[in-house]
Amino acid sequence: MVIIDERLSKGLVRAEARTLKQTLQEHGHEVFVTLMEGIAPRFRTESRLRPDELAAVAEALHQKAGHAYSSLYADLVLTPPTRGRPNSGAYDMLHFWIRPIPVPGEAHHLMRLAVFTSNGNRKNVEMCAHDTVVGFFEHAAERLLQRCGTRREAIRAIGQRLVDTIILPSLALDSDTGALIDTDMHIPFADGLLIGRFIARTEEKLPGGYFRILNRKVTEGGLCSETKADFVIKTFIGPDTLNERQIWTAYEVNGWLERHRDAAQTIRRHLFHPGSHLCDNGYMAHDDYEALKADFQRMRERVFAPLQA
Repeated sequence: MVIIDERLSKGLVRAEARTLKQTLQEHGHEVFVTLMEGIAPRFRTESRLRPDELAAVAEALHQKAGHAYSSLYADLVLTPPTRGRPNSGAYDMLHFWIRPIPVPGEAHHLMRLAVFTSNGNRKNVEMCAHDTVVGFFEHAAERLLQRCGTRREAIRAIGQRLVDTIILPSLALDSDTGALIDTDMHIPFADGLLIGRFIARTEEKLPGGYFRILNRKVTEGGLCSETKADFVIKTFIGPDTLNERQIWTAYEVNGWLERHRDAAQTIRRHLFHPGSHLCDNGYMAHDDYEALKADFQRMRERVFAPLQA
C-alpha cells in the first residue's frame, strides 16, 4: 500500500496555484516570444499567413518548445495545401515535459507531467501550456539512481515511462473519480514497478492556460478540469525486491499495454489538446473507446481490486 498523508496532499494543492503567464513564460519564454514575434504582427497586417510562413513559424515553434521544455515526447504534423484547396494548410504539435513543483514542508519536489500544444492554420493559431493530473515524487527517481546513473536521467526515464503509459490513468480517471481516491495503481518499469496512488484534488483550474489568435483578435485564458483526483507515483520498487504478487501485477499490466499499443499512442497524441475529444474529433470510434475503457476496467479490478461503490 502507498501512503500519501493529508498534509502532503494539501501541500500539493497549494503548490499548484500558478497563472497562465507564469506557466507560459517561466517554462517556455522562448516559445511565447516565437509566437508573439513570428505570428501576431503578421495577423495585424494580413488576413492570413502564406503557406511558407505558416510552415516556417511552426518549425521554429517546435524547435524552441523542445529546447525550452526539454521535451519527453514531441510531435509535429504539418498539413500542406492541396490542389483542390490551395488556401488550406495547418500544423499540429504536442510536447510533454516535466514541471517541478515545490511541496511545502517537504524536501522532495512533485515532478508534474505537463503538456504544451499548439495548432493553427493560415488564419488562426492557438498555443496552450498546462499541467496534467499525473506526476511523481523525486523519491522515485532516487530509488532508480543505481540503474540510471544520474538524477536527471532517472527523472527523465520515469517521466518518459509515464508519458508512454498515460493511457492507464487517463482511462481510470474517465469514470467515477471519487471512487478512485485512495486506491492504488502500479506501472511496470525497468523490470520493477512504479508504485502509484490516486489522491484527491480540489482545484477546478489546471495550472496553465492558452493564448489564441482567432479572426485577428488575441485572447488568453485558463483551463478547467472536472477531474477530482491526481495520479501520483510515490516510489519505485526494483526487480530484486518484488514479491510474487507484484511480479504478477507487472506481467498483467504489461500484457494489457501490449494488446492496446495502438490505442495508447492515439490517446497520448490526441487527448490533451484543449477542446479535443477522441471520438468527436474522429481519432477513435465511440464504440471502440467504450470497449477499450471496459477492458481496462476489467483489468484494473482484477489486478488492483474492485472500486468501492
